Amino acid sequence: MVSSFVRRLLRLTIASLCVLIGLENGSAVAQDRRPWQADASVLVLGSSSEQVPFWLQSNRYGTVDSTSANALLRASLQRRFSLAPNWGLTVGGELLGRAANQSSFHAHQLYGRLDYRGLRLQVGRWEESPTGLTHPTLSIGSLGRSRNAPPLPKIVLETSGYVSVPGTGDALAINAYAAHGWFPDDRFVADPYLHEKYLYLRFPSRERSVQLILGVLQHTIWGGTHPARGPLPQDAEAFLRVLGGRAGGDTAPRQEQNGTIGSTEAGYDFGVAVQVGTIDLQASRYFHHTDRPSLLFRNPWDGMWELRAERSSDDHLVHTLVWNHMRVTRHNAKFSEGQERGADSYYNNVLYRGGWVHRGFTIGSPLLLPNRRGPGVGNNIVVAHHLGLAGTLPAALRYRLRLTYSRHYGAQGVCADASCSELVDARSDRTDQYATRLALTRDVGDLSIRTAVAADLGSLYPDRLGVEVGLSWTGSFRALF
Repeated sequence: MVSSFVRRLLRLTIASLCVLIGLENGSAVAQDRRPWQADASVLVLGSSSEQVPFWLQSNRYGTVDSTSANALLRASLQRRFSLAPNWGLTVGGELLGRAANQSSFHAHQLYGRLDYRGLRLQVGRWEESPTGLTHPTLSIGSLGRSRNAPPLPKIVLETSGYVSVPGTGDALAINAYAAHGWFPDDRFVADPYLHEKYLYLRFPSRERSVQLILGVLQHTIWGGTHPARGPLPQDAEAFLRVLGGRAGGDTAPRQEQNGTIGSTEAGYDFGVAVQVGTIDLQASRYFHHTDRPSLLFRNPWDGMWELRAERSSDDHLVHTLVWNHMRVTRHNAKFSEGQERGADSYYNNVLYRGGWVHRGFTIGSPLLLPNRRGPGVGNNIVVAHHLGLAGTLPAALRYRLRLTYSRHYGAQGVCADASCSELVDARSDRTDQYATRLALTRDVGDLSIRTAVAADLGSLYPDRLGVEVGLSWTGSFRALF
């Protein structure tokens, strides 16, 4: 039922796109002569081993097949229509063709978006920005939702960034987001729903030399059909319990009655932004939670730090500098009772054993690795340091550099095989790993030429070296035909 609804939703988006194209002649929309924005790119990448290096495959919305060399062709279109004063409609889509060990040709993105003043309603599937205060492209990736996995179909209601709250005298702005999404049926629990929301408060609301940012986030997998228990609660009452982060009702499985309904990953996010001349500085701390007791800061060490410095202009040798420190080791352990690790297993769940993985990619931080034996995540006890740099070299040659050092200790509550009939303790001794990537880009008119080299060194993966070469074009059309 859920899959058929998604198909109808996507067909409606396509139909809307065709109708809007047909309205080019003799309608109110026809007076809006904004062009179609078009992008096309080709990318080829290879590796010295069967697996692609970490930073050539990660945080790329699942577009790269990690198990072989890749040749990618992408083509996208987008157009915005002005329907009335303060109203705007945007439609777009992207086709992705991939020649690899797992070849594919599909609609990677397909969406419609309605804007009114500071509000936005969007339907479909598209590449969303990561949640949280981490840098969207140079950081490790958010512990909530990063750029790592392919996009899921969703309905989203959000503010268009930060919006000043009327009556506060520019003292307060909010950034709010709420989404309902659908997972595919090829999971341990088939056809579950996705619930996401966050709320950020910024003081003051407009640009000032110092700003304080406070946020709370929730990501929950719920509903669906369990292979042994059958349908899990997914009615209106269950939705309200998910919305409030409450435990399951009388009809819910025992695990959901004792904790929260569904599989939840949540967080508190705090940041301070300071402007010094032409440089923007930001320090942030994300506290990660996966059940109700951790909301009372039982896991104060689990989460991520970020320090960031950005210049207002990118015409500098270094215009962006990002440092991350991620630690997810406590897992709700009771240190007072001598526990080294807690009973929780981040991105895994005893009922929703498919975990926070979609199409073989972790939905949150890519450093929490998918299970090689079966569904879910198989390595989620991690400590990492990461450095991201971006700048411009002579001859207008732009570069982006990532350097990551991580320590991995396995995971507990891991599926033992593909059927996941048993959960095992897969914790391991410390394993150190280094991953790096250097990308160079040069613009020539509407064309952009990119090359990158990446390497993995350490004990977690075999040592490997990878190279990519890409060419992209950006332009516009007044009409499709």
